[in-house]
Amino acid sequence: MKYGLLGERLGHSFSKEIHEQISNYQYEITEVPFDKFDEFMTKHDFIAINVTIPYKEKVIPYLDYIDDSAKKIGAVNTIVNKNGKLYGYNTDYLGLRDLVLTNNIEVKNKKVLVLGTGGTSKTSKAVFTDLGAKELVFVSIDPVGDEISYEDAKAELQEIALNKANISQELEKLKALNKTIGEKDRKQVSVDLMKVLKTEEILEAKKYLKSVISEILVSNDDVEVVLDIA
Repeated sequence: MKYGLLGERLGHSFSKEIHEQISNYQYEITEVPFDKFDEFMTKHDFIAINVTIPYKEKVIPYLDYIDDSAKKIGAVNTIVNKNGKLYGYNTDYLGLRDLVLTNNIEVKNKKVLVLGTGGTSKTSKAVFTDLGAKELVFVSIDPVGDEISYEDAKAELQEIALNKANISQELEKLKALNKTIGEKDRKQVSVDLMKVLKTEEILEAKKYLKSVISEILVSNDDVEVVLDIA
């Protein structure tokens, strides 16, 4: 085998069809039982392989080099044989990170809710931590430790939606007030707006606040001050 997929049971896999559609090499599905795994990795008679369960962690001791992202996750899903030396990578990390960045999803300083606590949750933890997430909350059917249940997650999301709606209402009141007052009272409007921002804990609302803030305050300088204080 030159290129292929390493796993224990792979009858469900479409990797062969996918790889051979997008490349010009033969891709083999290779089922290796536990008692043959050591022999397969010691021989490493391949150019490059993908790795799936249950071997993503078990291949690590056989590697000569492991990429930083794979180290953070503690799992390898791609191995490249370079002149007899085995290099391990985790392309799940790259895929999730690029998906977030390509879609302009802002993660820095935000609270991220991760549904599920399986192997992919480790990838999510590494990616969102590297992107600067303020907090990660993991949701599980059977939560342990700091994990929360799906019922708790639903309740938290409902609270966020309610708080965001309340903030929107407060902003509308401030905008209406701005149209009826004189210049000398605008400072008080700014103070009221700062109070809203200070008590607002939902980071997703800040982009909305910034978009309407200039309609309430007199100058861009005021806007920057309010945002800094928030």
